[in-house]
Amino acid sequence: MLFAIIGTLASSVMSVFDKIILDYKRLTYKQLLPVSLTTTFVICLFAFPFLGQISPKFFALKYEIIFALEICTAFFLNIFFFYSMKREELCDIEPFVLMDGPLTVILAALLFPSERNLIPLVLTLIAAFALVLSRVKKHHFRLVFKKTTLALMAYVILSSFESQFAKVLLEVLSPVALYAIRTGFLATLFWVFLKPRLARLPMTQKRNLAIDGAISFIVFISRFYAIMYIGIVQSTLIFLLAPVLTLGFSKFYLKENLTFRKISADIIIIACVAVTLLTR
Repeated sequence: MLFAIIGTLASSVMSVFDKIILDYKRLTYKQLLPVSLTTTFVICLFAFPFLGQISPKFFALKYEIIFALEICTAFFLNIFFFYSMKREELCDIEPFVLMDGPLTVILAALLFPSERNLIPLVLTLIAAFALVLSRVKKHHFRLVFKKTTLALMAYVILSSFESQFAKVLLEVLSPVALYAIRTGFLATLFWVFLKPRLARLPMTQKRNLAIDGAISFIVFISRFYAIMYIGIVQSTLIFLLAPVLTLGFSKFYLKENLTFRKISADIIIIACVAVTLLTR
């Protein structure tokens, strides 16, 4: 549970930080992804001797296929997400991105018997749908057929499957090992396909990209440990607190408006998390 809470805090910071460096620092996702993931990979290399464990079963055909699917899924979901984030306001993409929660939980319950504990499952779905509905506005329906929205829908589908692949891979890889191998492959792919131009980037922007990579390390390592110890459903519920915290950061840094509906949904989410913790 502690890992999920740490990941939630880091995730809320990363959401706002990504938006800030893409909008106000005039960076592109083609610069952000390769540098950020390379930084993350370097951090993983330092952690790997202490926390990286690989079971010989990982080299079985089943896990190799799932790992290949994990890499392909992660590659495209990152492209779709940052493509949309660069072109839309955080408050406009949020309702679409948040559909990842319900879909991930439903898939997990369908695929894994261990994820069918009724109380956490129901509470997570209540919290997830409350969060989505609280962020939807009339103008979001006009965005449905925009390229950015279609990209976000693709992101949601891919992200929900990526969590399932990660759960299976954590049977044979420690969280640090999984993230190290994952980021190594992804960083290489992004350098090859995106061909970022970094020569003219000021040192401050390179530093921001490195900071983003460090935050990403905390988010994903915490997420993988949470999935390994408490499962997808309960870790998803805890991570639903991230948008609650992001709402506060968005108000302070991005000057986005708070509404009664958003605050009410956030109270529901906090209550669902509290009930889950008390009934463990």
